[in-house]
Amino acid sequence: MDLKNWYDRVREQLDRLDFPALWAGFAPCPFALYTHDTAVLNGEVMPRPAEFYGNTSVCRQGEYLAIWNMEADPPADVAGLAASLVHEMFHSFQFRCGEQGWPDDLVLAATEPQPAFLALRAQEHRALAGGAPLSEVLALRQSRAALQPELLLEEARMETIEGTAEYVGRLALARLSPAACEGAYARSAQRLLQWPDLRRGAYDSGPWLLRRAAEEGLPMPVHPGGELIADQLARQLSLPEVRLQPELLAEAERRLERERSARRETLRALLETAERTEGDFAVCGYDPMQLRAQDGLLWSGSFLALRQADGTVRRLFGPCAVQLADDPHRATALFVPRM
Repeated sequence: MDLKNWYDRVREQLDRLDFPALWAGFAPCPFALYTHDTAVLNGEVMPRPAEFYGNTSVCRQGEYLAIWNMEADPPADVAGLAASLVHEMFHSFQFRCGEQGWPDDLVLAATEPQPAFLALRAQEHRALAGGAPLSEVLALRQSRAALQPELLLEEARMETIEGTAEYVGRLALARLSPAACEGAYARSAQRLLQWPDLRRGAYDSGPWLLRRAAEEGLPMPVHPGGELIADQLARQLSLPEVRLQPELLAEAERRLERERSARRETLRALLETAERTEGDFAVCGYDPMQLRAQDGLLWSGSFLALRQADGTVRRLFGPCAVQLADDPHRATALFVPRM
């Protein structure tokens, strides 16, 4: 893979964009493309820095930069990669602005939604993907808030942080390749109909909420540093009465039972071959897309970092699990497959 060539082509795409026109106050930041052992940053090829992990924004030598793993997520085309880096640059913008409303991935992973919460969410996603007025979508959201407010708060934070970044990335894609942007929205509408988990769904519901708000002529929410985007939009609308569709409630119950069974089987298979280590651990790093919790256990599929009682950090790659304490950020035992 010619990283330098990809870097130069992405740079050309990003130079075409007016960043403040995408979102007020937004400005580009440095970016890097990398593989297992090599990176390109500021146009220079170098060994991969140790802090490069995943596709995200990292602070390196006091400066925020966007990074993209070209091996784990090979791009289909240069415009799409540039738009993805705009998404990650927006996270750098959020960091620089002092954003405080970051979601708690561990609460999201460890809290199971009630059937009615999940069914109302599916109904909300159908309304959003099907072109219903934003007032109907947010009325369904309000009904969910009455059931599990803490869980909805974390989902809405995810939607605000990741959903807004994804929306801005799609605005960039619309300027670089309008057809590709429409394709991205069409695919995300289909994903919303497939009962996505709370974290993944926020990447699609957020852009659709903001796009619908723009279509209805509503002022864009204040972000970073503002309230949740859904709350800001709901304040501008008169919300109708809505009712839960019974068939969605029955489907939610079936899905939850299947997911519980699948999580238990995943954990059972791991524990059968795992070595248990007792201790006092604080979860301090993880791959948020590879977390599952069930019956007081948290499974990680790719990367987990634990701060041990003596202050050292243990980094684990590949499947492992921990026994959670009452606080989902702490664990009392670690399970690692025997070699």
